[in-house]
Amino acid sequence: MDGGLALFAKEIIRHLGILNDNATDYELRTRLDSFCKKHKIEGSLEGNIDKKKDFTFEFSNQRVCCEPHLKLKTANTAGNTHRYEHRIYFYQDIEGGKILIGHIGVHL
Repeated sequence: MDGGLALFAKEIIRHLGILNDNATDYELRTRLDSFCKKHKIEGSLEGNIDKKKDFTFEFSNQRVCCEPHLKLKTANTAGNTHRYEHRIYFYQDIEGGKILIGHIGVHL
């Protein structure tokens, strides 16, 4: 991660906690905006179909597209005003209730 993992550890844990504790209340492929607004975080779906191969990952012999992503734009340190472009790409397994994390780090 640009700037180092330590700069983002608290924000990563906070975002993952929000996903873990609240994602089952939403179908995030269609309601990601509502989810993010309610929990005061930023996220979106990838708009460029040509990039979808960049965030397709294999989990237990199944390929999934981790298109929804949360945005990590600021570090945890006071006074650090640098804007970063890190993401948490994930896949919501609606039937199993799991959130699969494909990538945490630089914007793909």
